[in-house]
Amino acid sequence: MTKVGVADRVALGGAKASHVRMAPYIDKRFAIGKVDGALGLDFFQGYVVHASWSTGTFYLKPRGDAAATVTARMGRWGAAVPACAHPGCVTASLATTPGGVRLDIVRDPEAAHHALEVRIGVTPAPGKSAPALVVELPANVDKISGGVSEAYDGAKVMVLDVSPFTRPCVGDTGCVFQFASASASSGS
Repeated sequence: MTKVGVADRVALGGAKASHVRMAPYIDKRFAIGKVDGALGLDFFQGYVVHASWSTGTFYLKPRGDAAATVTARMGRWGAAVPACAHPGCVTASLATTPGGVRLDIVRDPEAAHHALEVRIGVTPAPGKSAPALVVELPANVDKISGGVSEAYDGAKVMVLDVSPFTRPCVGDTGCVFQFASASASSGS
């Protein structure tokens, strides 16, 4: 493999994933003959992964409904993410306007001055495909509002996860990234 691509389906034993990004293996720490390859986080996204370092074994269990485990995922941060009225300390909504589809993300007051990275699950309207979103809210940004593609028209959004660790955005106004593949609120 010489360049990045997307595999429609990848299987490893009984584990399967769709739309997996593939990249050339460039890690020079190991002799190339001893490494068959590496799978990234997008392959394992649909699984809970447990590693047994003593046996060199990884155990995979399919994740359940992402919406059903929101509270547990968000609770893992403890005091780093405050308790708020809404999951992830934000409200997320889509609105169809004369100018197109608009995404609005509004921070809860309890999370003022906290940097947040929020994963938004998307359930597209029937017959459409719309990728999940990641919203970066720097500590000084309380609201992001802007246009998204027509693929989000009629979709439902739900906060699935939050992290106190944000990625950098161009400027200080926050930003929204699309996941590479379309996914529903189940997080698949």
